[in-house]
Amino acid sequence: MGRAVGRLPVRSRILLGLSFLAAGCGVVAAQRPAPPTVPLLASLPAGKAPVLLAMAPDGKRVYGASADGKLTVIDTQARAVVATLSVSPFTSGIAVSPDGGQVYVTNLFGGDVAVLDTARGALGASLPLISSLRRGGYGRIAVAPDGSALYVANQGNRMMTRVDPRGGGPMAITPDMAPVDLAFAAGGRRLLLAGCKNMCVPGAVIPLEVASGDLGSTVFAGSRPYRVLASADGARVYLANLGGATVSVLDGASLAHLADVPVPSSPTSLALSPDGRRLYVASDDTGVVSAIDTTGNTVVGSARVGRQAREVVASPDGSQLWVSTETNVVLIASP
Repeated sequence: MGRAVGRLPVRSRILLGLSFLAAGCGVVAAQRPAPPTVPLLASLPAGKAPVLLAMAPDGKRVYGASADGKLTVIDTQARAVVATLSVSPFTSGIAVSPDGGQVYVTNLFGGDVAVLDTARGALGASLPLISSLRRGGYGRIAVAPDGSALYVANQGNRMMTRVDPRGGGPMAITPDMAPVDLAFAAGGRRLLLAGCKNMCVPGAVIPLEVASGDLGSTVFAGSRPYRVLASADGARVYLANLGGATVSVLDGASLAHLADVPVPSSPTSLALSPDGRRLYVASDDTGVVSAIDTTGNTVVGSARVGRQAREVVASPDGSQLWVSTETNVVLIASP
């Protein structure tokens, strides 16, 4: 070890010595303690990771779409898998209709949206998307609060597609960005597109006025935003940033940047408690779920659930979280 250190440049040796000195002065002790590993209330198989999750509006079902083309239906009260269906592999988006009657699933290389009729427990006719694409495929889905339309992001083609689930052809919308995720805000009057322009540092958010179809001005925030979520009251918008290991907080009306909250690396999913007081963040790399107090924009709790905490959804009362991991979908008490 002495020989290896001796070959370091002088600057590197000075920095290394300073790091030891800082440790001796208590700088390392100021770092956050590792989150505790929490007991699992349930652990259920749901196909090959990554598994995307969506919660039914009444909280009675959680739906998981896996990379190997399994659509898993979980009964949240029985804490058991009650059905497994086959969809196209490389799933890239999942959403539930506001009335809970349909589950929509996209896949990276497909040109349609798979539709599960939840009452029959069977797949119905798929919804066509625009298939004449140069590269890449479709990803995240946002469903209008009244169920009248789906919007599907396509990052690779710098576009998204609007689909009427009741019929009619798909319509392309081409914002000046590569949309990664979508979320409705302002009671469904506005759709927020989060993604990248150019190098994606900072990231970009563009609002779409749903009634007119007009795209607003670009707001720059975050670093490589991966997920976007608006609070139910429309007061806040949250971005999970892959590039900065942060959650950005924006004003819901103006989209002005308010704060950045540090979280563990690779935040890949966001979920709000029903009262909006807690924001839960799943961080894929570290297997940690963090709880953010949305009043003070600070992390107030965290829990380690295992490897690859990819997606998180909250129960209707906010007391429990379903999280997809490297091996299973697990249920934990909210941290």
